[in-house]
Amino acid sequence: MHLVPAIAKFMRRHPNVRIDLDLSQKFAGLVAGGADVVIRQAEEPRLQAMVARKLAPLRWVLCASPSYLTRCPVPPSPTDLARHECLTYPSNARGEWTFSEQGGAPVVARVSGSYRASNADGALKAALAGLGVAALPTFAAAAHLHLGALVRLLPHWRLPERVLYAVWLPGPNLPQRVQALVRFHGERLGAMPAWDRDLPGSPA
Repeated sequence: MHLVPAIAKFMRRHPNVRIDLDLSQKFAGLVAGGADVVIRQAEEPRLQAMVARKLAPLRWVLCASPSYLTRCPVPPSPTDLARHECLTYPSNARGEWTFSEQGGAPVVARVSGSYRASNADGALKAALAGLGVAALPTFAAAAHLHLGALVRLLPHWRLPERVLYAVWLPGPNLPQRVQALVRFHGERLGAMPAWDRDLPGSPA
């Protein structure tokens, strides 16, 4: 939702560059697939054989639709999520969301529900449809929070941040087109991406 408009802007600046975009959810096989660069969130151990540049933090927020909240009360604390229909991911096999509050110890909340999604887009659409409470990356949730289609829950509690990387294989000469693309995204995003600015429901 943010990547394609950014690529369009990049291509207007660099009209001789050709882009072949693969939106696969799997970590691309850079050698087998021949990709020049991969942009995605990843865990540090998976990057040890590659070159990686941090592009932006990926912050997460807890959200639900107004229609869901008319049926179920707003949870006052993370542990109250045990009584809610939570939209989970298959990767979270333990059924836990970890929250932290400034100056306090982490709190682990047990979560479960009848709907699971393989990615954030699937959880977002379910949350918009009123199916439950979702943990969503701010890049996916921000526009809907601004429109009032989603409501931010537990704003004083933080979910663990992740990192968006540009990743490529090591080599003596990085193509100029890759250097330009990575530099463009790094300058465009940074420590406070546009979608994180003035996020509705953020603590004062």
